[in-house]
Amino acid sequence: MNPIWIWLGFAFLFGASIGSFLNVLVYRLPEGMSISLPPSHCPNCKHRLAWWENVPILAWFYLGAKCVACRMAISPRYVIVETLTALLFAVIFWAFYIAGFRQEFQGIAVGTTLPVVIIHLAMVSGLIAATLIDAKLYIIPLEIPWTVTAIAVVGYPLAVFFIPYTQQIAPGATGPWVGAALGGTAGLLVALTLLWLRVLPRSFDDDHLAHDRVKAADPAIPVTEGAATPATPVAAEAPAPAGDQAAVAPEASAPAPAPIPRDESPIPTDPKALDAWLDHPNLMGEMLKECLFLLLPVGGAVAGFILWNHLLADPHMQHHRVLHVLTGVLAGYLAGGGFIWFVRIAGTFSFRREALGLGDVHLLAAIGAVMGAFDSVLTLFAAAFLGLGYAAVAFVVAKAMNKKGQMRVIPFGPYLSAAAVLLVIFHGPVEELLRRWAGGR
Repeated sequence: MNPIWIWLGFAFLFGASIGSFLNVLVYRLPEGMSISLPPSHCPNCKHRLAWWENVPILAWFYLGAKCVACRMAISPRYVIVETLTALLFAVIFWAFYIAGFRQEFQGIAVGTTLPVVIIHLAMVSGLIAATLIDAKLYIIPLEIPWTVTAIAVVGYPLAVFFIPYTQQIAPGATGPWVGAALGGTAGLLVALTLLWLRVLPRSFDDDHLAHDRVKAADPAIPVTEGAATPATPVAAEAPAPAGDQAAVAPEASAPAPAPIPRDESPIPTDPKALDAWLDHPNLMGEMLKECLFLLLPVGGAVAGFILWNHLLADPHMQHHRVLHVLTGVLAGYLAGGGFIWFVRIAGTFSFRREALGLGDVHLLAAIGAVMGAFDSVLTLFAAAFLGLGYAAVAFVVAKAMNKKGQMRVIPFGPYLSAAAVLLVIFHGPVEELLRRWAGGR
């Protein structure tokens, strides 16, 4: 048997195992629980699962989709996620090594290119988890894109250090773009430090309380900012006490009461009123805070781009393969996060409503760290088309079924994830299509 098909089978089995882990991640991460303790157990009777009850995909079938102890039904989501992850891993391996979609992978031993493939699979795993959480709770836990970014920042330079060939299949930067990546990263680190020290103002700092109160009052209501925190549901206001005090009216000359902060004011029950209540009263001011934060990484990138050749004239340093790959990862991170952040700010100023979320910014930045600067921007455009296509189909279906309701919020994370996965699989054909389009102009 051709060894490549053995590798393909291993990719499927490995994906199924990762899918089992993602099920744990999706359930525990939004709840603030440890992903390792306690061990896997039934959420109803707390029965600790034996190893044979944890076999990916198969266990759901031979257990009859029920807990062996209390017979509670096991959601089909578990087997769906495991199967989907297994299939995606296998398809990506097929696209890289068998279908010929990546010419740079052809004729090369799998072990030589495997580190780069593993980094891509780690990104895909993070995107699956982020999609499931964002679609349900309208949040993206930042631990997911941070982990993907860390794997790219550490994994790519290590891979190229030990296997020089990986320089040809990993993100890279050359010339003044090396300086831009280093300068932008330095500016970002300074901005984050100033934000942590409270020298720079944090945008929407008071807005998280409002969203958390809504989530605590009714967990079924999706919120777009912050994460739900355990809290006591907001109780209805107590009636005024009976007696003379209840009947006393304020004097005409008494000053007007101060506005009640949103972290204390009653939560509206009408959906439209709730939308208006969740909108920040000083939205433009909050966006200006984000613009102030971005001045440092943007200024650092511009300064690094201009000064690179003047400050570092050593040609050996300019072509050092580890530096080439490391700065390529950093450039992808900055380009992906920066471009979608610009769209967020521009959209907010244009529509006077918060456009996109900062979770989407972190997610596309992580995609850029793995796939590179150009592919991160391409992912954003593809995600926009996917989102518009879904919205159009949903509108037509709702019209045909005579449904008057409408979605209050459409999470963008799933579209970013879908676009990135499609680009990973069809990278070669897309690259060839863009090359022909550019050559025909």
